[in-house]
Amino acid sequence: MGRVPCYELDCRGMSCPLPVLRTLRAVADLHPGESLRVICDGHVDESDFRALCQKAGVTLVSSDKGRGQQIMLISRPDSANSKITFYR
Repeated sequence: MGRVPCYELDCRGMSCPLPVLRTLRAVADLHPGESLRVICDGHVDESDFRALCQKAGVTLVSSDKGRGQQIMLISRPDSANSKITFYR
C-alpha cells in the first residue's frame, strides 16, 4: 500500500478571512484520501475551519495550537461521493 499524499498550506502572516479562503481553495484540489496540513498564526478561529470543513465535506482531523501558531490537518474522505459545492 502506497503513502497517501499530504499537502501543506502556509498561511502564517495572513489576516482573516484569507487563511480560510485559501484553505477552501486548497481542499477543492484534494483527491479522496489526501490530506492538507494548514499552518496559521495564532490569530485564527478554529470554529471558522470547522464550519469550512463541514460545508466542504472534508474532515478536520486535528488542530494543535502552540508556539504562536496553529496547525490543522484536514482530510478528504475516501468516498467517491464527496464533492465541494461552491455557492455564488
